Formats: sequence, structure tokens, C-alpha cells
Amino acid sequence: MSGVINFSSFERAIEYLRIDGDWAIIMGADTVTPIGNAPLSGQIVQRRFTNVREKEAGTWRLFTRHANITHLFLRRRAQVKVVGFEALRRLPADVIYFGEPS
Repeated sequence: MSGVINFSSFERAIEYLRIDGDWAIIMGADTVTPIGNAPLSGQIVQRRFTNVREKEAGTWRLFTRHANITHLFLRRRAQVKVVGFEALRRLPADVIYFGEPS
């Protein structure tokens, strides 16, 4: 299925939530482990995110989302290596995920 990214694990920590009328801003951090053909499959990826939701017909719908990778834990031969921000800048643009996980 095109456009679907699967994760073997997904954790989210909401650090800020503001509701103003029909708009909500949610900010925090999440940690994901992509699987399958997704970029960084099998790696542990920590990200910062901002979600903006709009209340429409009684339901909160995602209006826009932004997520940045802050840490990448590369798994190689049973060891984990932490890669800092400078190394992340050299990764291809398609490793930044947009949209809600399924």
C-alpha cells in the first residue's frame, strides 16, 4: 500500500497541549522503529513533533504535522550507536516522516 509506514514500536510523550476554540496544538517527542521497506527500517528513531488539529463536525482532524529526527540509534551487530544531529543532516530527505502512524 503506497504512503503507509509501519512501525514495530511507537511511543509518544505529549509535552504541550493547547486548545483554542476549534484548534489544538500538540507538541512533544516520539520514538519509532520503522519496519518493512520504510527508510531506516529496524533502527530506533527519536523525533520531536508538532501536530495542529482542527475540530470539524465534532471530530478532531489532523490539519498539519511536522516531525524532526533528533536522535538515531543505528543497530549493527548487536550494538547500538547513537548518531548526533550533525550526522542526521547528511541523511536523505526521505527519512523525515509526515503524517500519522497507522
